[in-house]
Parts: sequence; C-alpha cells; structure tokens
Amino acid sequence: MKRILLLSDLHFGSKYAPWPEGMEEEDSRGMVNQIPVNAVNAAINAHWKKMIAQIRKSPPDVVIFNGDLIEGDQRKEKGRGLMTGQIFTQYRACIKQIQTIRDAAPKAAFYFTAGTDYHQLPDGTNADQQIARHFNAEYGDEMVVEECGIRLFCRHTISSSMSTWQYMATAPGRDHMLLYLNKGEEKYGKIDVAVFSHRHQFVCVQFSSGLALVTPCWQSKTPYAVKRGMVGVPEIGWVTLHIDHAKKIAVDTSGIATVVRPCKVVGRDGK
Repeated sequence: MKRILLLSDLHFGSKYAPWPEGMEEEDSRGMVNQIPVNAVNAAINAHWKKMIAQIRKSPPDVVIFNGDLIEGDQRKEKGRGLMTGQIFTQYRACIKQIQTIRDAAPKAAFYFTAGTDYHQLPDGTNADQQIARHFNAEYGDEMVVEECGIRLFCRHTISSSMSTWQYMATAPGRDHMLLYLNKGEEKYGKIDVAVFSHRHQFVCVQFSSGLALVTPCWQSKTPYAVKRGMVGVPEIGWVTLHIDHAKKIAVDTSGIATVVRPCKVVGRDGK
C-alpha cells in the first residue's frame, strides 16, 4: 500500500493559520523581536502536531503541497490580519514548519504547485516556487505527478461562484470530465486523481474513470471571508490517499477537523 499526503492553503503569516514557536524578525532599528503565537495559531499548531505524529507512524511516499503556502502582504486588508508584514519572515516560518514533515518522512518525494498571485514575494516571485527550491522539489503552475502507480493532475485554483448557486461537487466533477476528454498522450494523458485546492473546504467526486477532490486548508475563518459573505466554515487538515492500484484508491479524511469556531457564541442562554 502506497500513501500520498495532500496539503494546501497553509497561509503562513496569517493570524488565523499555523505559526511556529520561537519565530523572530529584525526591525528597522536592528532590534530582534519575537513573534508570539496567538490562541488560534496554537489550536491549529496542535492539529499540525497530530499530523506529524501520524506521518511518523505511517510515512507517506509522496507529499503534494498544492499552493498558497504563505499569506503575503494582505494588500486588500491593509495587513490587518498578519502575524508580520515581513514577507520573508512568513517564508522562513513556512520552511521551518514544512521541515517538520521532512524530518518525519525523510524519504518522501515533495511536489509543489503555484498558489494565487495574491500570495507572493516582494519581487513578484511566487513564494511557493521559492519554498520548492529550498526543498529541492519539483514545482509547476499545474503538473501531472506520476507516483505510486497512478497519475495525479495537480492545480491550486478551481472555480467557485457566490453569485450563482453551485453544488460543491460541480466544479471538480466538471474538471474531471474535461481532463478525461483531454486524456490523449499528447495532452494530459490518463488522470487517475485530480487534486484542486483554494476553496478551504473538502469535497470529493468519484467516477469509474477516476476521482477529483478539493483539499482542506490550514486557515480558520478570516475577517475578509466574513466581509465577502462566506457562510461556509473552513475545514482544516490533511488528506491521505491510500493506493493499492489505479482502480483501488482510498481517500482518508481522518485528518480533517473544524479546529476553531467560525465566530463568537454569545448570549445569556448559553451560560
């Protein structure tokens, strides 16, 4: 049995995402300051530690990081939800946390895809690419990964709409069909699993020709999501594919949890 670990939307640098203990940065005066972990960071960090314990127990053969690994400068929110506005500190924090996966699974192959342009380094370089280079891993805007006897199509973005109603499975089901229609060897070739992210909620659809899924995330609900009118609650954690062969792939969702409440619960009746 082979295992592939799927991760995405880590959003390091957000107050609502993981953040490693002991991170420091230098300010404009040359003073070195520690960036403390808040309560939300701590809750999500605890879930990350559960994942690392599981990885040590059953190391994956492959880890796919499917985009949006850091938060960026939050220009639309003027940085109000950031642990730090220094993008390279976010970058270092992400590398420090991913290193815990490398330490737990030293033989696993790492693959990285591009996140959205909103989450990038000051020079315009996608941070996901720089992190991939740090780990000497393959990187692409989208890619087909041939591992564990199957072929996975991996891309961060997938369409969603707040103006028209769609079922959660509509877009991944549609894109699976489009990949099936483009399965010629000169195109994508046969795809067994299509992996998408970006939505911060898990969904999976399966057909006789393969399956498509959208990964969970590592960021709890943000003020920006509230302003956008997003009612959905982010699902935090990881997905593991257990692979016997191309026609026998089990999707393990035991790593998905609602770690942090989406909003306050108030009122005298609850006391």
